[in-house]
Amino acid sequence: MHIRILTALALAAFSLHAQPQAPQMNEWYSHIAYKVKPGMGEAFVKHMAVVKKFAQSRKDAGQIKNWGVYRVIAPTGATQDVDYVTLVAWPKRAEIDPDVIAKMNAPHWQKAGTTQQQWVTQLNELATVVRTSVTIRRAEAGTHGVGDLLRVDYIKISPGEMGEYLNRERSVYKPVHEARIKDGGMKGWALHTYVFPAGEERVADAFTIQTFTNSDQMFGGPGPAGGAALFVKVHPNANYLQTVNRQNEIRKIVRSMALKHIDGL
Repeated sequence: MHIRILTALALAAFSLHAQPQAPQMNEWYSHIAYKVKPGMGEAFVKHMAVVKKFAQSRKDAGQIKNWGVYRVIAPTGATQDVDYVTLVAWPKRAEIDPDVIAKMNAPHWQKAGTTQQQWVTQLNELATVVRTSVTIRRAEAGTHGVGDLLRVDYIKISPGEMGEYLNRERSVYKPVHEARIKDGGMKGWALHTYVFPAGEERVADAFTIQTFTNSDQMFGGPGPAGGAALFVKVHPNANYLQTVNRQNEIRKIVRSMALKHIDGL
């Protein structure tokens, strides 16, 4: 999946130095993005049902925590390079060694009624793997489930600012998201940073997920009680504009996508 926006720090009434270090969360995830061949969307979704059986067997064995499949709903069309994304949540770190994975997976493919080679051969007739990635979920709020709509914002972080960015998301913005969830403005929120791909040339360093129950909630915005008003309610001693300006200085949203969670465990 693809994915550097300074007033002087002395002016930032809610600077990093004024914030307590937020509790850390480090859950590992692996992702696969697919481009489906023309006319093969329905067959691809049916093919994912085999993966669900396979993933359930792995979950029952304690190898993974969860699995899900998501359909891209915006943007769409021939120029869109991804149609579906699958996600695996790991109990510890993600496993990326193909030899280890093959050995781990063999009995679970058998329980799903196939082999990895057979499944990949069938997959190649339906879709192309566009890219794979490994991320760490650094924070979350609310809940996420099948049927939800998701807005994913891919973020490039200014060099040397990852630590401040993470602490701001955890200690400043997470409480705001929690308040919005409580008020019914959205269902959930999460923050991920990339492990792979790595390097200076990667398009994004992190992404946030906002989860909604329906289109009205997704496109209705924060409402009159949200936005700046909600921020001031949660952080009455903070300067809203200075906080937002600083956030925009250390990070830039480089791409946004909307997805629907169509199946999972």
